[in-house]
Amino acid sequence: MITKEEFKEYIRFIVGQNMKQEAFIKALEDLSPDNYCNCFLYSEYEDKFIELIEKDLGDTDDTLGYFLYDLDYIYETDSIFPFEIEENVTINSLDDLYDYIIKYKEE
Repeated sequence: MITKEEFKEYIRFIVGQNMKQEAFIKALEDLSPDNYCNCFLYSEYEDKFIELIEKDLGDTDDTLGYFLYDLDYIYETDSIFPFEIEENVTINSLDDLYDYIIKYKEE
């Protein structure tokens, strides 16, 4: 099983690639005023990478995917918008997310 530090490194990598993709999309939109542009440079790789992490951690409910795709977050030194993943359980950092996934797997 991957360690917490490895998990954080992998999530940082995924988010970093996503930020590069967003910057590329913004550049395309700047070159094409009044046009909507989209690009999925890393999406297939990202999906497979997330699938592998989830499998390794036993994340059968797609908690990681939910965190990465369905929530707004800020990525700066592990600072994210806190969100309530279930009643009375708030995730405030990548450490919390890892701990939650591991704890959930053990139950």
